Amino acid sequence: MIRRAVLFLALFSSVANAFAISTIAGEEFYGTWSTASSALHPDRQILELSPVGGRWIQRDDLGNDKVLVLDASDISFNDDLLIIDYKKPEEVFRLKLVLGGWKVRDNKRIFGTVYMYHDEGKGLSLYNGLPMSFESGVDQIPPQAFWAFFSETGPKKVASGYINELEEALKEVEGVSMSEGPDTNDYALERISYAVSITKPEHSAHPSAIAIRRGPFGAAAIETAAMYESDEADFQEFYRGYLQELEKQKQETDRYMEELINKMEALGALSPLEASKAIEASKLSE
Repeated sequence: MIRRAVLFLALFSSVANAFAISTIAGEEFYGTWSTASSALHPDRQILELSPVGGRWIQRDDLGNDKVLVLDASDISFNDDLLIIDYKKPEEVFRLKLVLGGWKVRDNKRIFGTVYMYHDEGKGLSLYNGLPMSFESGVDQIPPQAFWAFFSETGPKKVASGYINELEEALKEVEGVSMSEGPDTNDYALERISYAVSITKPEHSAHPSAIAIRRGPFGAAAIETAAMYESDEADFQEFYRGYLQELEKQKQETDRYMEELINKMEALGALSPLEASKAIEASKLSE
């Protein structure tokens, strides 16, 4: 079932990251990175880094990009730390991003703090520092059709026709898988552990949609968001039932993962590839 699949992906991500890793240093930081989590708004940010400079892309909730151009001198390394120092000549606002990280084969993560300064020519004045983390590549950046759910907190009422347009956009997302439940059409994007369920026309809460995703700080936080055009009372009834089912499946998945981890511990340390094969075999044997 689609919701269990997403919960499984969310939980396994924290297990897979527990295997042997090595530290990233120097020119290994060159490449493309996108945010896994960010306390700096907007949440979706991309770093493109090379020996000749790069770009720091900040994508807002509507999908618009603000691009900060980086000179080669803005990018430096201190042993196993990456330092990005950005300041436009005409501005007093300055950003310093300091990151370190690890890698497991092709899987790379970097994390640290972005420091924010006022620079009026009389020395730097630090006024804030916020945590950020990045993963290599851009596959985990949520496409706008999925991200639109989480640009606001809580269920939100949307204009007539919006959910139909959203469903058409979901169908066009590269890598999306589609399945049909009794009351909903379900769309999942496994690479980022997002899923969206949209009511069928005959459902009393149609048109409405509920999305789930892995929380930014691990499997314990499964986040939900929702949109509806329908009568609010009908939607709330549907939403409550969905959350109850989701909690039930999360408990079942938690038990499944606990059993899986115990099996892995009994077998000894496994590589990510070996762990993946073991998990697939366990799923097929259910």
